[in-house]
Amino acid sequence: MSVLNRTVSYFPGITATTQGVEVNLQDLLQSAKHKERILQLRQSDPSQQKQLKEQLPCFTVAGTFNRRCDDGLIKPSGLAAVDLDSAEDYDAIHLLHELKKIDCIAYTGLSCRGQRLFCIVPFKYPDKYVKHYERLLQSFTDMGLPMGDDCHKIISQPRFVSWNDGSTQFFNHNAKPYHLLPAEKKYFTIKRNYQYIGTGAAPENSFQWCMEQINKSHSFTVEKNRHKYIMALARYCNIKGLSEDETLNGCLQFIQQDFPDIEIIKIVKHIYATQSDSHAKRPFTHKATVFKPHEQPKSHPQAFEPPQPKETVQVRELLPAEETNNSDKIAIEQANNKRKTDEKPENWTDEITELEHYFSTATQPSGPVKLNACQTITDISKFIAGHLAIVKANNGNRIFLPYLNRLQELKTILNP
Repeated sequence: MSVLNRTVSYFPGITATTQGVEVNLQDLLQSAKHKERILQLRQSDPSQQKQLKEQLPCFTVAGTFNRRCDDGLIKPSGLAAVDLDSAEDYDAIHLLHELKKIDCIAYTGLSCRGQRLFCIVPFKYPDKYVKHYERLLQSFTDMGLPMGDDCHKIISQPRFVSWNDGSTQFFNHNAKPYHLLPAEKKYFTIKRNYQYIGTGAAPENSFQWCMEQINKSHSFTVEKNRHKYIMALARYCNIKGLSEDETLNGCLQFIQQDFPDIEIIKIVKHIYATQSDSHAKRPFTHKATVFKPHEQPKSHPQAFEPPQPKETVQVRELLPAEETNNSDKIAIEQANNKRKTDEKPENWTDEITELEHYFSTATQPSGPVKLNACQTITDISKFIAGHLAIVKANNGNRIFLPYLNRLQELKTILNP
């Protein structure tokens, strides 16, 4: 019997959550009932495809449901759907034939718009659906085929009906169940005595360090993940104690034509405003571990950071504690006050005036201008007016330095 001979719930539309009927998945995949609508969708203008797609029926690959939510699960099918967003970067038909070589894929075919592939994979342990799916994500990533969209990790997630013929789909009725699960984490309690040798020092580039940590679990390259990426990065910088200005300056490097700076600024400010109680919750610290003479360091893997001691000893950066007297303290305080007095805010008045004069007299091109690899200006007059207004209103504020830099880049392009 085919592994696809399972019962699933079929809904009349994506907004229907309680009107599902039970159908056989294998029959649904082989049916030509929706052929005309799918062909019309694939041949229509891209601007109309989304509207036509949302009018299609949908079905829940992972089982039958009385309500289309996790709590509404009646019986799991033991199957999971996989959206291969990365298929757009390959020849879909060639990739389809390559996927035939994977013995745990029961079905692969084109999605309703015909631009991507989707697969159906049987799980060995249906009651461990989420854990299986987490490991399945990794398996496809290891093959160089990141899913990009992990929405089907939610067991009640539906997918739209599609139609394919023998050239755009394949069935493997004897597919082997996918058996891999994430490695089970083991935790060990490590008892150590800690002596703080300082309040801690951040890496030379704290933001770059935070970004490298976030890149291990998030990606900015996929369009739908960009907001999640900036939110995760801002949240992590906040927890590590970076200031809002420092985080915002770093995040503004991710500006793109369809992902403007105003969106990034809103995300960062929202994180720092709503999660202020988490600021510096896990700051950068230097620790010196002191073992008792009769103890040997244990080699157990450390799955979490050890609890920090309740008391810390502050270490002076300028003078050892025993050599610091009252006169020294006064001298240090006076030096610090002088340094603060000498620090003057930036002033961009001359640069702004020069740019205003140049753009008021320069001949502006009528078509789009490519500013850099990530940004193309479509309305140059609007771009100049908006950027000049921002730098005037925020003269000297380094958060808005990218606006000044972009105006200077544009001047260089127009007047090489």
